[in-house]
Amino acid sequence: MECRLVVKIKTFIMNKLLNTYTYAKILVNKMTSKQISVTMPMNLFKASLEYSREHGYKNIQEFLLDEIRKKVMAERIARYEEIEKQIDREAKAMSKKEAIEYLEGI
Repeated sequence: MECRLVVKIKTFIMNKLLNTYTYAKILVNKMTSKQISVTMPMNLFKASLEYSREHGYKNIQEFLLDEIRKKVMAERIARYEEIEKQIDREAKAMSKKEAIEYLEGI
């Protein structure tokens, strides 16, 4: 979700504060959250809680969010790398003429 934010900025000229203000519109990407409930075995919960404390997380929620984010990003990167490899293989299989025709068709 995006929203626009209008901010009031004091105007300075050559390090002197003027009695005027400049207004700027800033586009802000506002994150929304969804609350979920997670059920896990007690021994896994205790181990996760201990791990999160030992590694400087404020709470188990912060730890879980970080781990989910890492997993999702790692898989996304792997998927993009596979797509790039596939494109490279297909591009090498094309002649120069075929590549130009393909690019012109995009």
